Amino acid sequence: MAKKAALSDHKVTKPKKTQTISGKFGQIGDIPFVMSYDYDAHDGQVQMLNSYTRTDTSRVSEISYINGKPKTQYNGAARATGSFKITLATYLGVDVVTVAKQLRSYAQKGTALRFVIGGKSAFKRKVRITSVDESFPYFTPDGKPLQIDCTVNVEEV
Repeated sequence: MAKKAALSDHKVTKPKKTQTISGKFGQIGDIPFVMSYDYDAHDGQVQMLNSYTRTDTSRVSEISYINGKPKTQYNGAARATGSFKITLATYLGVDVVTVAKQLRSYAQKGTALRFVIGGKSAFKRKVRITSVDESFPYFTPDGKPLQIDCTVNVEEV
């Protein structure tokens, strides 16, 4: 009996999975982002993510009946969608043209990406960028963008 008690004191636990992310706050694909205005605290590369939204919906079909009201039938969960804004600014150490081009490339190729916020995946599965809207509020005198504000829409794969 003493032997059983001694064995039960030793619990076997599985090691936790660890994931390395390049951003201080998160990342989408290879693009890291943080939520800070402190340039020096983040090794000279700050891309600020804000206004993150996520939408989960269900799939429902309508069944029509002669001389009766239609009824609905639940068909399961739909793919989750989301959107966020990311500010790319040269004064924060970001090559804005290169990063914006990378976001557009992800959208145009339909690349499945990891979307991580706070060290955890923001969605159950990978996401695909469905659209990227870019706004250019500031330029240099020779026409190069100093800042690009991107609105990125994603959908779970």
